[in-house]
Amino acid sequence: LNAPFECSGCSCTPVSSYCDAGLTGHQPGHCDYQTMGLLYNMYSNSCQPVLPNTTSVHYWTTRGIADCTPAGTGTPGAVTWDATETFCSLEKVGGGCPSKMVCVASSVAATPPDCKRSTGQAQCSGDYPTSSGGTWYTGADDPRTCQCSCGNGFGACNSGYIQVFSGDGCTGTAHSLGDGSGAEGNDCAMPFVPRSGRIASGTSAVTACPAQGSAIGDVTGQAPSTICCQ
Repeated sequence: LNAPFECSGCSCTPVSSYCDAGLTGHQPGHCDYQTMGLLYNMYSNSCQPVLPNTTSVHYWTTRGIADCTPAGTGTPGAVTWDATETFCSLEKVGGGCPSKMVCVASSVAATPPDCKRSTGQAQCSGDYPTSSGGTWYTGADDPRTCQCSCGNGFGACNSGYIQVFSGDGCTGTAHSLGDGSGAEGNDCAMPFVPRSGRIASGTSAVTACPAQGSAIGDVTGQAPSTICCQ
């Protein structure tokens, strides 16, 4: 019995989009990828109030982000079985031959194996010692539901770049990091220790988020039985 964990039919609706990047202070005496301290996130929709206490920083590429909420109706994947067989039961069994008579073989060239079916899980033994492969079921109870969720969408940030300020709340003197392209790089001699910063002029080009659905609940087999053969 196989019950997929994934669901289909989920979707995502964007509720906001913005740009972000990050910057970190360099180790003393270095202006390369040797950084130290916290990574400070920068956003286009807010002013970051705490930044590295240094004039030498490494900054990362500006990117676009979309936040989404789940939508759609999830449907669990179909239940499947490793094997499907048909068990044919006899309603009447021959009583043998009368006295002084002999039974002869049927004219049928091939006959199916002689088996018996027991309710539930049983051990095969005696006249029917051979198991046909564990427990068999007539169907499945499937109470599963689906929970839809969304990841963040990532992509381009149009014209976004990091801008830091000498004052709190993105006030005072402004200084742009890099050439305005939003690419990753280093600024080794900013004119002041930044007090705040943001992504300037950035517009997220991301309009979608990845959707996924997870099945909740357990599938169980119906009417378990054991087949034992001669």
